[in-house]
Amino acid sequence: LVDRDRLGLSALGVVLAATATGAAGPIGFVALTAPQLARRLTRTPQLPLVCSALTGALVLVTADLVARTLVPPLEIPVGALTSLVGGPYLLYLLGRRK
Repeated sequence: LVDRDRLGLSALGVVLAATATGAAGPIGFVALTAPQLARRLTRTPQLPLVCSALTGALVLVTADLVARTLVPPLEIPVGALTSLVGGPYLLYLLGRRK
């Protein structure tokens, strides 16, 4: 009974995450970079959950604002802007780990 409920809730979580991603667009780099930025801001060894959520929201709102105002007649997709910034940042983090 517990395994069946766990499987059902996991499937529901996957469907909800896929729906949110489909509606919002590809903003996956925010989920990867926000916890790392939050860890560096708070200087704690573990990931601070609330600070990560607030950092992710701030990064996404800032990226959306920049994407809307960078080239006035055009709107750059926010997913493209977060990928342009988040990709090199994650590569920097990976290179720094070694």
